[in-house]
Amino acid sequence: MGIIFQVKIDDKPLWQRIIERDGYNGQPVTATGRMWKDTYQPLVGLDGNITHILIKHKGAMLGDKLRRHYYVGQTRALLPGRGKPGVWYRKRFVGEYPARTEYDYMPVALHDTECWDKIGFRPARIRITSLQKLDVRQMTDAQAQRTGFSSAVEYLMWWAIQYDSVFRHCTTQSLVTVSPADILTRPAAIYTAVFIGFEFMEVA
Repeated sequence: MGIIFQVKIDDKPLWQRIIERDGYNGQPVTATGRMWKDTYQPLVGLDGNITHILIKHKGAMLGDKLRRHYYVGQTRALLPGRGKPGVWYRKRFVGEYPARTEYDYMPVALHDTECWDKIGFRPARIRITSLQKLDVRQMTDAQAQRTGFSSAVEYLMWWAIQYDSVFRHCTTQSLVTVSPADILTRPAAIYTAVFIGFEFMEVA
Protein backbone atom coordinates (compact mmCIF):
# COMPACT_ATOMS: atom_id res chain seq x y z
CA MET A 1 0.00 0.00 0.00
CA GLY A 2 1.31 3.45 -0.82
CA ILE A 3 0.60 7.18 -0.97
CA ILE A 4 0.75 9.09 -4.24
CA PHE A 5 3.11 12.08 -4.37
CA GLN A 6 2.92 13.13 -8.02
CA VAL A 7 2.56 16.91 -7.59
CA LYS A 8 5.58 18.92 -8.71
CA ILE A 9 6.97 21.92 -6.84
CA ASP A 10 9.30 24.00 -9.02
CA ASP A 11 9.33 21.16 -11.59
CA LYS A 12 10.59 18.61 -9.07
CA PRO A 13 8.27 15.73 -8.05
CA LEU A 14 7.27 15.72 -4.40
CA TRP A 15 8.25 12.06 -3.98
CA GLN A 16 11.78 13.02 -5.02
CA ARG A 17 11.84 15.94 -2.58
CA ILE A 18 10.84 13.57 0.24
CA ILE A 19 13.71 11.18 -0.50
CA GLU A 20 16.27 13.96 -0.94
CA ARG A 21 15.05 15.96 2.09
CA ASP A 22 14.58 18.88 -0.27
CA GLY A 23 11.43 20.63 0.89
CA TYR A 24 10.78 24.30 1.52
CA ASN A 25 13.98 26.20 2.36
CA GLY A 26 15.97 22.96 2.36
CA GLN A 27 13.91 21.37 5.12
CA PRO A 28 12.62 17.77 4.86
CA VAL A 29 9.06 17.14 3.72
CA THR A 30 7.28 15.61 6.71
CA ALA A 31 3.54 15.97 6.03
CA THR A 32 0.87 15.71 3.37
CA GLY A 33 -2.85 16.41 3.10
CA ARG A 34 -5.51 14.14 1.66
CA MET A 35 -9.21 14.82 1.17
CA TRP A 36 -11.29 13.75 4.18
CA LYS A 37 -14.01 11.32 3.07
CA ASP A 38 -17.43 10.90 4.64
CA THR A 39 -16.67 7.19 5.05
CA TYR A 40 -13.77 7.93 7.43
CA GLN A 41 -14.14 7.24 11.13
CA PRO A 42 -11.33 8.49 13.41
CA LEU A 43 -10.23 6.71 16.57
CA VAL A 44 -8.86 9.02 19.25
CA GLY A 45 -6.28 8.06 21.87
CA LEU A 46 -6.21 9.06 25.54
CA ASP A 47 -4.15 12.14 24.66
CA GLY A 48 -6.91 13.41 22.37
CA ASN A 49 -4.98 12.79 19.16
CA ILE A 50 -6.20 10.64 16.28
CA THR A 51 -4.41 7.30 16.20
CA HIS A 52 -6.39 5.49 13.49
CA ILE A 53 -8.67 6.42 10.63
CA LEU A 54 -11.03 3.63 9.71
CA ILE A 55 -12.92 3.53 6.44
CA LYS A 56 -16.51 2.36 6.32
CA HIS A 57 -17.85 0.89 3.14
CA LYS A 58 -20.98 2.52 1.72
CA GLY A 59 -24.11 0.97 3.12
CA ALA A 60 -22.31 -0.77 5.98
CA MET A 61 -23.74 -0.54 9.47
CA LEU A 62 -21.69 1.29 12.10
CA GLY A 63 -19.04 -1.09 13.37
CA ASP A 64 -19.47 -3.42 10.43
CA LYS A 65 -17.08 -3.74 7.47
CA LEU A 66 -14.60 -1.27 8.89
CA ARG A 67 -10.94 -1.47 8.03
CA ARG A 68 -7.87 0.53 8.95
CA HIS A 69 -6.95 3.05 6.30
CA TYR A 70 -4.38 5.25 8.05
CA TYR A 71 -2.84 4.70 11.47
CA VAL A 72 0.12 5.98 13.45
CA GLY A 73 3.08 3.65 12.88
CA GLN A 74 1.85 2.48 9.48
CA THR A 75 4.44 2.33 6.70
CA ARG A 76 3.60 3.13 3.10
CA ALA A 77 5.44 3.18 -0.21
CA LEU A 78 6.05 6.41 -2.13
CA LEU A 79 4.08 6.22 -5.38
CA PRO A 80 4.98 8.55 -8.28
CA GLY A 81 1.47 8.38 -9.76
CA ARG A 82 -1.83 6.55 -9.77
CA GLY A 83 -1.47 2.93 -10.82
CA LYS A 84 2.32 3.06 -10.71
CA PRO A 85 4.60 0.89 -8.55
CA GLY A 86 6.56 2.34 -5.66
CA VAL A 87 9.78 4.27 -6.14
CA TRP A 88 13.16 2.58 -5.62
CA TYR A 89 16.23 4.72 -5.01
CA ARG A 90 19.98 4.49 -4.48
CA LYS A 91 22.08 7.08 -2.66
CA ARG A 92 25.66 7.76 -3.73
CA PHE A 93 28.42 9.95 -2.32
CA VAL A 94 30.41 11.72 -5.02
CA GLY A 95 33.73 13.56 -4.86
CA GLU A 96 36.24 14.14 -2.12
CA TYR A 97 35.43 15.21 1.43
CA PRO A 98 33.00 16.76 1.95
CA ALA A 99 31.35 14.54 -0.62
CA ARG A 100 28.06 15.57 -2.18
CA THR A 101 25.07 13.24 -2.16
CA GLU A 102 23.47 12.14 -5.42
CA TYR A 103 20.52 9.85 -6.02
CA ASP A 104 19.61 7.31 -8.69
CA TYR A 105 16.03 6.24 -9.32
CA MET A 106 14.94 3.02 -10.94
CA PRO A 107 12.46 3.38 -13.85
CA VAL A 108 8.99 2.54 -12.55
CA ALA A 109 8.30 0.24 -15.52
CA LEU A 110 10.76 -2.33 -14.15
CA HIS A 111 9.65 -4.89 -11.57
CA ASP A 112 12.67 -7.12 -10.88
CA THR A 113 13.08 -5.98 -7.28
CA GLU A 114 15.52 -8.77 -6.38
CA CYS A 115 17.89 -7.41 -9.03
CA TRP A 116 17.46 -3.84 -7.78
CA ASP A 117 18.32 -4.85 -4.23
CA LYS A 118 21.54 -6.53 -5.36
CA ILE A 119 22.80 -3.32 -6.98
CA GLY A 120 22.04 -1.12 -4.01
CA PHE A 121 18.52 0.15 -4.69
CA ARG A 122 16.04 0.36 -1.81
CA PRO A 123 12.26 0.86 -1.72
CA ALA A 124 11.24 4.38 -0.71
CA ARG A 125 8.86 4.24 2.26
CA ILE A 126 7.45 6.57 4.88
CA ARG A 127 6.15 5.93 8.41
CA ILE A 128 3.05 7.80 9.62
CA THR A 129 3.74 9.69 12.85
CA SER A 130 0.54 11.72 13.33
CA LEU A 131 -2.99 12.18 11.99
CA GLN A 132 -5.18 15.27 12.16
CA LYS A 133 -8.53 16.37 10.73
CA LEU A 134 -7.88 19.85 9.37
CA ASP A 135 -9.67 22.53 7.37
CA VAL A 136 -6.88 23.58 5.01
CA ARG A 137 -8.25 27.13 5.02
CA GLN A 138 -7.05 27.30 8.64
CA MET A 139 -3.62 25.85 7.87
CA THR A 140 -0.58 27.74 9.18
CA ASP A 141 2.52 28.58 7.16
CA ALA A 142 4.51 26.15 9.31
CA GLN A 143 2.12 23.30 8.47
CA ALA A 144 2.18 24.16 4.75
CA GLN A 145 5.97 24.24 4.74
CA ARG A 146 6.07 20.72 6.17
CA THR A 147 4.30 19.61 2.96
CA GLY A 148 6.94 21.25 0.74
CA PHE A 149 4.96 24.39 -0.11
CA SER A 150 6.23 27.85 0.78
CA SER A 151 3.12 29.15 2.57
CA ALA A 152 -0.44 28.37 3.61
CA VAL A 153 -1.73 30.58 0.79
CA GLU A 154 0.24 28.64 -1.82
CA TYR A 155 -1.02 25.34 -0.42
CA LEU A 156 -4.62 26.59 -0.34
CA MET A 157 -4.45 27.70 -3.98
CA TRP A 158 -3.12 24.27 -4.97
CA TRP A 159 -5.85 22.53 -2.96
CA ALA A 160 -8.61 24.68 -4.52
CA ILE A 161 -7.42 23.84 -8.04
CA GLN A 162 -7.18 20.13 -7.21
CA TYR A 163 -10.44 19.58 -5.36
CA ASP A 164 -12.89 22.48 -5.87
CA SER A 165 -14.77 22.32 -9.17
CA VAL A 166 -15.33 26.09 -9.11
CA PHE A 167 -11.58 26.73 -9.30
CA ARG A 168 -10.42 23.65 -11.20
CA HIS A 169 -10.11 25.60 -14.45
CA CYS A 170 -7.77 28.12 -12.80
CA THR A 171 -4.01 28.22 -12.71
CA THR A 172 -2.02 29.18 -9.64
CA GLN A 173 -1.38 32.57 -11.22
CA SER A 174 -5.04 33.29 -12.05
CA LEU A 175 -6.22 32.08 -8.64
CA VAL A 176 -4.21 34.86 -6.99
CA THR A 177 -6.93 37.26 -8.16
CA VAL A 178 -9.67 35.28 -6.39
CA SER A 179 -10.94 36.91 -3.20
CA PRO A 180 -10.15 34.85 -0.07
CA ALA A 181 -13.80 35.35 0.91
CA ASP A 182 -14.84 33.33 -2.16
CA ILE A 183 -12.89 30.33 -0.88
CA LEU A 184 -14.00 30.81 2.73
CA THR A 185 -17.67 30.56 1.72
CA ARG A 186 -17.19 27.28 -0.16
CA PRO A 187 -18.49 24.03 1.46
CA ALA A 188 -16.30 22.87 4.33
CA ALA A 189 -16.32 19.28 3.05
CA ILE A 190 -14.24 20.32 0.03
CA TYR A 191 -11.52 21.81 2.23
CA THR A 192 -11.39 19.25 5.03
CA ALA A 193 -8.24 17.12 4.95
CA VAL A 194 -6.49 14.29 6.69
CA PHE A 195 -3.23 16.01 7.60
CA ILE A 196 -0.71 13.17 7.74
CA GLY A 197 2.61 13.64 9.52
CA PHE A 198 5.34 11.20 8.51
CA GLU A 199 9.04 10.45 8.49
CA PHE A 200 11.07 9.08 5.61
CA MET A 201 12.45 5.63 6.39
CA GLU A 202 16.13 5.42 5.51
CA VAL A 203 16.85 1.83 4.49
CA ALA A 204 20.42 0.63 4.95
